[in-house]
Amino acid sequence: MPKPRRPMILRSSAKGPLCSFALLATFAWSTACRETSLDVLHASPGKSDVATTCGTVANADSVVSSCTNGLSTGQSCNNSLECCSGYCAVDPLATFTCRPTPGCLGASSSCSFAAQCCSLSCGSSDAGEQSCGNGALCRVITDICQNNSDCCSGLCTTGQCANAGPVGPGPGSVCGAAGEGCTAPADCCGQVCNNAIDELTRCQLLPGCRTQGELCLTAADCCSSTCAADKSGTLHCAALGPCTTAEPKPCAKQVGDVCKNSDECCSRICVATTDGNSRCAPAPGCRPACDLCSVASDCCSNICQVDPSGIGRCGVPATACLPEGEVCAKDDQCCQTQGTTHCLEDPKGFKAKRCKRDGPGATCLADGSSCALASRCCSGHCLPNPSGGYFCASTCSDEGQPCTSRADCAGAHSDCLVIEGKRACHETVH
Repeated sequence: MPKPRRPMILRSSAKGPLCSFALLATFAWSTACRETSLDVLHASPGKSDVATTCGTVANADSVVSSCTNGLSTGQSCNNSLECCSGYCAVDPLATFTCRPTPGCLGASSSCSFAAQCCSLSCGSSDAGEQSCGNGALCRVITDICQNNSDCCSGLCTTGQCANAGPVGPGPGSVCGAAGEGCTAPADCCGQVCNNAIDELTRCQLLPGCRTQGELCLTAADCCSSTCAADKSGTLHCAALGPCTTAEPKPCAKQVGDVCKNSDECCSRICVATTDGNSRCAPAPGCRPACDLCSVASDCCSNICQVDPSGIGRCGVPATACLPEGEVCAKDDQCCQTQGTTHCLEDPKGFKAKRCKRDGPGATCLADGSSCALASRCCSGHCLPNPSGGYFCASTCSDEGQPCTSRADCAGAHSDCLVIEGKRACHETVH
């Protein structure tokens, strides 16, 4: 990527969670109707489910959104305070523009630690209140500090930023939180190490939910829905315990977590992102066993049970066979009560195998029909129903509305992200 155009005045925003999606703009938005990856986190080209989005696609450098008392998303900026979103950062064209804020806070928002802020800056105002963008970027380990919020690690000890040791992607390893100094992706909890505007190489804050090792305030901040204190009392996103599906390989990682292979993900889908890392992506339609849930109707099995850590996860059906949509290993595990059902790779191009009716009479489902798989709907969209379960829909979800995959989102530049424990469509790049 070419070096970004520097702003004319000093600014406090760092290169945030969206900058490395730049390459996506060169190929994903060139036509008015496109095949899209099911991955809410921007899968690599060539690994895609055949599903068309509903939004009108515009050129990446011409899309702006309306707002008052500030610059719109996509407009040129010098600092985050100028933007309605509260975030000015490098865009896909390598210039500073106002950006969306999926999973982080914009300038002037009240904050407790730097990584809450898209700008990676949480400082005190003259009135003594902590707010995003009020001060310099967070300080890396061994830098001088006065408060915990000065440090990317969230810990200031004896006047120096310290790392208490959150568990990282590798066994027993320590990973750097967002904003921390790094030399390679493996140093970072998010597995992305990029240059920031202060010329330091820093760990990048990923969009959406926070992956294991990142700082958090509540369980809803984390992809794993688990926010736990380390030995210093600093809160970090932690791993869930292993869970066994009917496949029957155990899994632990949830949608949004950084992954090495599909077996680690309870959705059984691990895809490369344009950041250069890989993250667990959702299986479109109902949620399979071991996936996070809040109510029974979230799950293909219609079972949402609390695990030993107190987290709701979809359960394996107590019946002798698996319903449509459930993760499976072979055909004879799938229920045959409503027609011929096989254990098939769904969506195609990914490792996940799910029970799917595909025999005689298995025509596509019309809008309004109950569904478990997006591929069974004539429209290709199986959306959450407000009254519970899922239904086939020809119209996609607007910003902030529920979704099961990226293809469900109407916005030309939106993804289905997990934010505060809920999957919804959010704009990610202008």
